[in-house]
Amino acid sequence: MINWINFNFNFIIFLHSCTAINQWIVSDGVIEPVKESFFNIIRPHDLVQFLNQETIFLQINAFNKELHKRACCARHQISTYPSVRIDKTVNSINERQIVDDPDIDIKIISTDPDCATPMPFVQLVGTFPTSVVPLSGFGYQPDDIENLRKLSEGAVSKQPHCGDYLSLSFSVAVLDQIESVHNPSLITSKPETSIASLVFREWPTTGHFGTSVARALERNPTSWELYTLASYYWRAVGNSTEAVHCLRSAVYFVPRNQIVIPMLSLLNVLGHGNRLADAAIVADMTVAMNNSLGALITVSHVYAATSQYKKASTILKLLMLMPMSNVLRSVAENYVAAIKCHEKLENALQEQHTNLNSLLDELDSLKELLEDGQTLLSNLDTVEDRESALNSEMLYNYITYSPVPGLDCRLKSDASGKLAMKCDAVSHEYERHIENAENKQIRKGKQLSPKMLEDGVAEEEEDAGEEFDDLPLYPSDVGVKFPSQWNLADDKPNYSDANSPSSTSSEACWKIPENPPSLFIHSDSKGVKVKEFWKIYVKFREGFAAESLVEQRPMCKPFMTNVNIVQLPSGDRLFELYKLANVYESDDDIIRKVDPALREHVQQMIGPLQNPEHELGQFLFTMIKYRMGPTWLMFNLAALYWRMLNMYGEAFACLCVALNDPDGVAYNDIALTQLSVLAHQIGGQLADAIDLAEKAIQVDNSEPDSHHLLGYYLTLNHSYSSAVEHLTLSLELEPKSRREIVQLLRAARLLDQVRSN
Repeated sequence: MINWINFNFNFIIFLHSCTAINQWIVSDGVIEPVKESFFNIIRPHDLVQFLNQETIFLQINAFNKELHKRACCARHQISTYPSVRIDKTVNSINERQIVDDPDIDIKIISTDPDCATPMPFVQLVGTFPTSVVPLSGFGYQPDDIENLRKLSEGAVSKQPHCGDYLSLSFSVAVLDQIESVHNPSLITSKPETSIASLVFREWPTTGHFGTSVARALERNPTSWELYTLASYYWRAVGNSTEAVHCLRSAVYFVPRNQIVIPMLSLLNVLGHGNRLADAAIVADMTVAMNNSLGALITVSHVYAATSQYKKASTILKLLMLMPMSNVLRSVAENYVAAIKCHEKLENALQEQHTNLNSLLDELDSLKELLEDGQTLLSNLDTVEDRESALNSEMLYNYITYSPVPGLDCRLKSDASGKLAMKCDAVSHEYERHIENAENKQIRKGKQLSPKMLEDGVAEEEEDAGEEFDDLPLYPSDVGVKFPSQWNLADDKPNYSDANSPSSTSSEACWKIPENPPSLFIHSDSKGVKVKEFWKIYVKFREGFAAESLVEQRPMCKPFMTNVNIVQLPSGDRLFELYKLANVYESDDDIIRKVDPALREHVQQMIGPLQNPEHELGQFLFTMIKYRMGPTWLMFNLAALYWRMLNMYGEAFACLCVALNDPDGVAYNDIALTQLSVLAHQIGGQLADAIDLAEKAIQVDNSEPDSHHLLGYYLTLNHSYSSAVEHLTLSLELEPKSRREIVQLLRAARLLDQVRSN
C-alpha cells in the first residue's frame, strides 16, 4: 500500500510539470492555442512552410551546386574565347597575306605568253589606230579624183566648214543623242597626220585637199561623200568639232547600205579624242548596220578599250573567218592575245581586291579584339578588393573630418612587412559622425578664400605646363589672353576631355596657329587609289630612256586657256585670288622649302620615295601628258606638288583645272579645301577662305579635314560656337591622333566661355 501511494504521488508531480508547456487550451468548448506560447503560429500557412523547410533546403542546395557549375563553365569560356578568336583571326590574316601578291599584274605580264604582245588598245591619247576609206571606196574613179583635184588649182584657199552649207537642228537621225556629237567641244583634238598619205596623196598639201572639198560642196551641198571627205580634212588638221559637224551632215544624207563609211570616221574622231564611252555606242550601231572588214577591226578595238572583252572576242572570231591580208591577220591575232591577257589581269586583280578587302576587315576585327583586351587588362589593374576600398574610404574620412569618433586608424605591418595606415570602425558613432559631416558640407558648400584660390590656380598652371610640354609649338606669336582668375562663386569643375573647357583655362596664353593646317583630302577615302595609278606609271616609264625622265614638272598654267574661271564655284573671287597668287609667287623674298607635312601626304598615298619632289613631278607630268588618269585627281595632286614648293600660282591653276573637270564634280571638295588653304596663305580675305571651306563641306559633309579647316577659320573669325560644332564633328568623324584639333577645340571653347561671361 505504501509503495503504491508513493508511485501515485510521483506521477501526479510529473503531470503537473507537463501542463506548464501545454500549447492548447479548451475555452468555451473550443480548442485554441495559447497566445503567449512561443509555439504560437500567427499565420496558418507558416506551418506548411515549416513542414517543407527541409525539402526547400535540399532544393536550394542543388540549385547552388548547379549555379556554381555553370559559373565555372562560363568563366572558362570567357577566359578561353578571346584567345581562340584571336588565334583564328590571326591564322586567317596570315593565310590572306600569303595569298596577297601586290605584283601579280607584273608577274602575269612577264610570264604569260598572251601578254607578250604590246597592248594595242590602252586608253591613251595617240594610241587609237587611224582607219579611213580610200577615195576608191567612195566610188571615185581616177577621172573623178583628177577633176576633184583640179578644183584647188589657182583657187583661193578655203576650208570646208560644213555648217556653211547645211544647218541641222537637234535630231536623233544625226546621232545627237550621243553626248560627244551633241557637244563636240568635249572631244580632245589631235591631228591624224597619217590621213594625208592614205587618202589625198594626189594633192600637194592638206590645204589644197580642203580647198577642193570646199569648192565641191558649194556645187553639191547634199553629197554625203563630200561631207565625209571634209571630216577627213578636219581630222588631218586636228579639229574634232568641225569633223563632227561634217559627219552629222554625212549621216543625214547617206543611204543605209553606205552608212558604215561616215560611222567609221566618227569612231576615229571619238577614239582619238578619248571619248571611248560614246565610241562604244557608235560601235554598237555600226555593227548592227554593217559588218565589213574595216569596220570590224576598229569596232573590236573600241570594245577592247572599254573592257567589253566578250564583244571584242566575238567580233574578232568573225573577223578571223574573213579573207584578209597577212598583215591584218597578224593584227587580229595580236588583238585576241591582248584581250585574253586583259581578262586574266582583271580576274587576278579582282581576286586580289576581294582578298584585300577581307584582309582589311579581319585586321579591323583583330584590332578591336586587342583594344578590348587592353581595356580589360587596364580595368583589371585598377580593381580593388572590398577590404581595400573600405580602408581607403575610412582613411579619407579620417584625414578629411578628423577627429572622427568611433574610427581607429594606426600604422600596421602588412604581409610583406611594409608599414601602412589601417583603419577600423570600432563603433556606430563613426557612421553617424560621417553622415552628419557630409550633410553639413553639402549645406555649407566650399568657401575658399582668394588666397587659397590663387594658390590653387598657380598649382593648376604648373600642372598644365607639365601636361602640354610634349605638344607641338606653333611658330606664331598670335595668342589669346585669358583672365588670370575666373568666377569664384562656383566650384572649379574637373575638366578631363575636349568636350569640356580645358583644365588649363587659367593659362596665361593659348596659341592659335598662324597658318591653317597642312591638309590634303586623300582620294583613297573616296575609292580612288593613287597607288594604282603609280603602278601604271611605273610600268609605262619602263619604255623611256633615263635621260627623258629628268626635271619634268606638271605645269598647269598652260591649261588655264581652256578654263573659264568665272564659271567655277565662287568664280569671281577665285579670279581675284588667282591674280593675287601669281603676285605672291613672283615674290623673290619667299623661302622655297618643302613642307614636311605635305610630303607626308605623298608618302601615305604612294609610299616612300627617294626624291619625292622629283619623282612626284615626273609622275604627274607623265600622267597629265598622256591622260592616264582622271583629270580632277591628277591636277589635285599637281596642286599638292606645287604647294610643297610654295609655288602658289601654279597650285592655284592646277586646282582651277581640277574644278573644271565635269567628271570630278563629286570630288570637288578636294580642290576646294586646297583653294581655301591657299586663299589664306597668299593673304586673301578670311571670308574667302571660309566660303571655299563651306563649299567643300557642301560637296562632302563626311570629311573630317574639311570640318577641321572650317573650324580653324571660324575661330580666327571669332565665331567660336560654330567653330566648336565643326571641330567636334571632325573629332567624331576621325577621333584618332587628332591632338592638334583637341587643342584648338579647347581654345575655341574657352574663348566662347569668355565671350559669354
